Amino acid sequence: MKLLTALFFLTILYSCAPDKSYQQEEITGRWAVSDAYRDGRLTGTLKGGYFEFNEDNSFKTNVFGSEQEYRFSLSGSKIKIEGTDKVVYTIDSLVDDTLHLETWFKNYRFNFNLVQDTLSN
Repeated sequence: MKLLTALFFLTILYSCAPDKSYQQEEITGRWAVSDAYRDGRLTGTLKGGYFEFNEDNSFKTNVFGSEQEYRFSLSGSKIKIEGTDKVVYTIDSLVDDTLHLETWFKNYRFNFNLVQDTLSN
């Protein structure tokens, strides 16, 4: 019983922890999709995909079809894409040259593992 009580309080503490806040310069650049998951299943259809975040708040990607350009804003760990789709990406983690994003698109949950593309910068 003590273990269950401890787990309960740890869960509450963890769920109340504030989101990590990221700065725009941390995500600026081109990020190549190393692998992607749709509803928890690895998908190969996004190979060759990329995300490109620019200093002027413009954003390009080709992961949902042909290359599209949007405007974005970053608040905490949320990247809000402006435009017709109004997609919100959540930064799960950002360590060195590896970025993990999650989003919902057309009722599918997508997880992207991205590697910074230093050759195109």
